Amino acid sequence: MRWLIELSGEHPTLPRAEALAAVEAVGGKPVDVSQDGGFLRFEARMKPELVAERLAFSHFVDEEIVAGSFDEVVAAAEATDMYGARFMVRAPAKGTNSMHQTIEKEIGQILARTGKVDLKRPFVTFRVLEGQRWHFCKVAGRVDRKQFERRKTSRRPFIKPVSLHPTLARALVNLSRIGAQQTLLDPFCGTGGILLEAALIGAEVMGSDVDERMAEGTWRTMFHYKRGMAGLFTLDVGSIPERIDKVDAIATDPPYGRSSSTKKEPLESLYRRSFEAFAKLLRPGGRVAICLPDGKYAQLAGESFALQEEHSVKVHGSLTRHFMVFARSSP
Repeated sequence: MRWLIELSGEHPTLPRAEALAAVEAVGGKPVDVSQDGGFLRFEARMKPELVAERLAFSHFVDEEIVAGSFDEVVAAAEATDMYGARFMVRAPAKGTNSMHQTIEKEIGQILARTGKVDLKRPFVTFRVLEGQRWHFCKVAGRVDRKQFERRKTSRRPFIKPVSLHPTLARALVNLSRIGAQQTLLDPFCGTGGILLEAALIGAEVMGSDVDERMAEGTWRTMFHYKRGMAGLFTLDVGSIPERIDKVDAIATDPPYGRSSSTKKEPLESLYRRSFEAFAKLLRPGGRVAICLPDGKYAQLAGESFALQEEHSVKVHGSLTRHFMVFARSSP
């Protein structure tokens, strides 16, 4: 089946990467992948609602009915039998295009021959999207983007100024390809934001931080949102392999200086020791999704890991973080 994910467009590469990673995480294998403007298109066997529940940088997951000229969209609508079902048609405006309401009316009138327009409680929502081609789709999953604002740091019980926004934390979790009921570790858990996002999509989570106050803050965050943990420790990253078994994925935003404490250890030393610990903790084939302050630190991953992707993200002000994904090679 062919799917179309409507990307948010907030970053040139991260929304697409997150979407594909989320599809893989739920067991889908996207093939024939292409992109038409802000629309990611692919074929896969998957449950679209599970993908939509995971995403942060997208709006809708749609089942694509046809892609082509507008005449082909009209023909597809004419061939659709609604069997009396309630429906709604939406054609989002593109740029200065003011024809979207006319398009909604035209397609809606065609579908109304066998169905009933219902703008409040439709059984089916159709979307007519304009890219280089026209796309006629049926909504299969909606992304609840407002939820992330409700969980931003200032609204949590434990507040620390430097923390990833929940959308970025969720994207980082998705880049790790962690599946539901698999175990994800954040060895620099800080305020607990990454672990919270992982727990909300069904992962088993474990956290650690060398600072006892941070570990306590993570526990408060998870308790506030009624999410359990498989383990929480106050440990230096190098000591974690002595306390826990293998994990399926690691997602983390380690200290990078200034507001984040490195216990005066140089970043190069800390990151090298971290990857050495990750190699002991991560199952072969697992991934590390990590935020680093500079792409140059990728070389510290060593021979145990292969860099799969990198996305430079301006977090705020002059702060740019490099979202990197490393795959664990076989021992």
